[in-house]
Amino acid sequence: ASHEGNCDFMIILCPSCKELMRANEQERHNERECPERTLNCKYCKEPFLLKNIKAHDEICPKYPMICEGCAKKKIPREKYVDHIKFCSKFKAPCRFHVVGCDTSVEKEKIHDHERQCSYEHLNLLLHFIMGIKVSLESLQPQSLEVASQKLQELHQSLRDLELKMSQLGGCVAAPVQGACAPTLTTSFTPLPSAMGAALELQLQSEKTKVAELSRRCQELELKVSTFENIVCVLNREMERSCTTMEAYNRQHRLDQDKIEILNNKVLK
Repeated sequence: ASHEGNCDFMIILCPSCKELMRANEQERHNERECPERTLNCKYCKEPFLLKNIKAHDEICPKYPMICEGCAKKKIPREKYVDHIKFCSKFKAPCRFHVVGCDTSVEKEKIHDHERQCSYEHLNLLLHFIMGIKVSLESLQPQSLEVASQKLQELHQSLRDLELKMSQLGGCVAAPVQGACAPTLTTSFTPLPSAMGAALELQLQSEKTKVAELSRRCQELELKVSTFENIVCVLNREMERSCTTMEAYNRQHRLDQDKIEILNNKVLK
């Protein structure tokens, strides 16, 4: 009995993966073969199941990254964002990418790129502003005036319908209040109810139209305000770019004058 309890060839069950094995294979199975075994991440040292370790590598804060700019290796993922924020070799989109410049430039060369491509950037900015201008033309005040006029017409239609409803209610109530009023025949009593229901439906329909038109007017006003703000920002940016370009041109002329003076001195 004691031998059976300690027999190396006794078949046992793995408590994790439920696989059958001999007792003398249990240690190797637990360390190398069991698919449900636990391993420590070699970067952050936290324990994880074997089947989850690869997924953990994708989010491990200590996982080593390589900078695409300076090629520095073994940057912990948790510090990678801070590294590329200050890495002068890391390529970043040009500031004018919002208007169409698709160039990515190393951070240390971004000012050279903007200086060399200032003319192209101004052209892109001009096309972008012209596109916004075309969009704004479809949202001119005339459109809002037409919408407001339509809204007033719908309000008037609502008032007319409400007046008809009140008149209809008075016509139905009058025979009931009069003591000597003749009794209406049953063939005519459904008529006011049918007319009232029809007018009620029409009234609800008109109210829905008014609400929808009011909502669209508010959306148009919001779009106009948004586009006006965008145009103001772009105008300021264009003025700044023009000022910078004029400064570069002045410096270029000064450099040309200096070169000409030096050439004259050399010739003399």
